[in-house]
Amino acid sequence: MLFARLWDGFGLLFEYLALLGGIILLGVLPWALLTTYLLPQGHDERPEGWAWLIGISVGFATRTLARGALAYALAHIQHDREVGFSEAVGVALRFWWRLLVARLQAWLLIFGGLVMGLLPGVVLLVRYAFIAEAVVLENAGARQARRRSWALSRGKSLPILGIYLLAEGLGFLLTAPFTVLHFASGVTVALTSVLLVCVSSVLSGIGPIAFFLLYWQTRAEELGHPPAAPVKEVRR
Repeated sequence: MLFARLWDGFGLLFEYLALLGGIILLGVLPWALLTTYLLPQGHDERPEGWAWLIGISVGFATRTLARGALAYALAHIQHDREVGFSEAVGVALRFWWRLLVARLQAWLLIFGGLVMGLLPGVVLLVRYAFIAEAVVLENAGARQARRRSWALSRGKSLPILGIYLLAEGLGFLLTAPFTVLHFASGVTVALTSVLLVCVSSVLSGIGPIAFFLLYWQTRAEELGHPPAAPVKEVRR
């Protein structure tokens, strides 16, 4: 199950690279540009503490938007329906605040779990893997999304944890040559830093895609048939 989902995620990413890669970059490029070029730098040429906080906040907000757009786009891809970048992002914007609250609450709980010990934090990280899909594809509220993710991830802890580790590891390994070039260059350091973040993030995007495929399979088993793709309109 683990390697099948990762392989399928790899195939989807490169088959729809313009769409899915564009959505992933929407999540990371604002943060990369902000922290590299726009925020004040300290004496060591890195953003100061408060600037990092702004950068992390912007990054979390844009990654949340991208995560919702990915869920919407992938659901339509599963039904062989055409979906564009603007449509996916437009729908994700309608869910953005709700998804932002749900993810923020989840990460605060995960951080609290990590403070208590590694195992509680890892358990929460695994069980909250499907929050974006629950919000965007099932129109769940913040609290309901956490409950749905907890239920959907039951019995799938090892595959989810494996996807986390392997997707991040794959992104690191594939960008290792670029990292070497980055540190070897002394001219366009800022530019190569931004490019590194973008390339690594797109390759690591196999992870969220694999999470979606695992969610889609779980929902199909739950319903007895493939889930329906969401429509543009959001029930208010």
